[in-house]
Amino acid sequence: MDPVVLPFWDIVRSRQVPVLGRRRLHHLTRSPYEAAELIPAPLSQVLSASIVWCGNRPIMILSTVDTRLNFDRFAEWFGYSIRPATPIEVSVLAGTHVQGSTPAGLAWMMPVFIDAVLMQEDALWLSAGDPSIWICLAPPDLQQVTGAFAVDIRLDTEGMRPARGF
Repeated sequence: MDPVVLPFWDIVRSRQVPVLGRRRLHHLTRSPYEAAELIPAPLSQVLSASIVWCGNRPIMILSTVDTRLNFDRFAEWFGYSIRPATPIEVSVLAGTHVQGSTPAGLAWMMPVFIDAVLMQEDALWLSAGDPSIWICLAPPDLQQVTGAFAVDIRLDTEGMRPARGF
């Protein structure tokens, strides 16, 4: 993994953060779903780094791919409307391939938020800056490296009805 330049990986190593695991996956790996299958790891431990616009400021949200995020909560907290960044915006802001976004070492400084539920996991897998390179960190170590704020960002699905036809 060393010949590839990956700022997030460099930050993890320079801060001597304990790495619980590393995997180099097939070069055509393009999603956390594929990564979970190839690592192998449960989806509850495989992170997706989403960049959204909060007004005119980008923010990053770390969650699992099966988590429904409560964007209204962010809008309420910050007083701005929220919209997902386009793939081109993600590539520019993260400085990586759209599927290789990492929570630190970004091309653009932005606050990082992590789903508070994930702090209860033993280990979390995330892209190291390339969609085919994944590392595993303990949640407190990930929070320390990224400066992420652990917040309740899940959509409360209790009492919700499925859409008609489902």
